[in-house]
Amino acid sequence: MAIILTGILLMAPPDSTHKVEDKWFSVDKLHHFSYSLSISTILFHVTYCQNGWSYEPARNLAIGVTISLGVLKELYDWKVRHTYMSYKDIVADILGVTVAYVLLLTR
Repeated sequence: MAIILTGILLMAPPDSTHKVEDKWFSVDKLHHFSYSLSISTILFHVTYCQNGWSYEPARNLAIGVTISLGVLKELYDWKVRHTYMSYKDIVADILGVTVAYVLLLTR
């Protein structure tokens, strides 16, 4: 599902009517990073530790849902709020999931 949503995001044209400064290092990117890190680790903990899922399905669900939420949030910004999609926000989301995977979700 994350692959499909990422494909939709990449096919969407950038919105040239909104000239917004989207810095790589900002509080917004820190929020995306930390929310993705938190969501993926919480989902993993709930599915693996509390509900007895096996390791790989719990990890894959946590990663897939978190990335999907990040992509859906950017599509929401673009289509519903009529603002801009930030590819940098998606990168921050992916970095948060990657850190969760490396630090917490590996055996």
